[in-house]
Amino acid sequence: MQKDYILEMVEELGQVLGAILTLKKNNPRKALEYIQVAFRSTKFKNKDFFDSLDVKGLKEFIDQNSIDHRTIDSITDLLLEELDIKISNSSIDDVELLVSKVEFLILYCEQKENELKIFSFKRNIHRERLKELLAKLPI
Repeated sequence: MQKDYILEMVEELGQVLGAILTLKKNNPRKALEYIQVAFRSTKFKNKDFFDSLDVKGLKEFIDQNSIDHRTIDSITDLLLEELDIKISNSSIDDVELLVSKVEFLILYCEQKENELKIFSFKRNIHRERLKELLAKLPI
């Protein structure tokens, strides 16, 4: 039962991610709203709560709530899109914490996958995407 719920949640987050990818160039504000909505289907319940956490608080929340690595993977995808939108629209005031969270989530997911003896190409894809986005930041 728990596994079915997790897979369903990951599928829903994937559908929202598809909508975000479609909207991010033409309607970035709407894409950011979709990211807000996507967080309602996670254990974070809303993006504002997620945003209020520092990296240490994020780790504690994930551990305390036993958030599955697949959900973390989907959240990482959403955050990378949020970062892309913010950088593309020069809204970079709060990206430092967002970048720290993305870096942590990539490492966390990799650690959980190693524990489960799962190999995923996505960690490298996430790292490369983050590297590309960081290169777009004005110095």
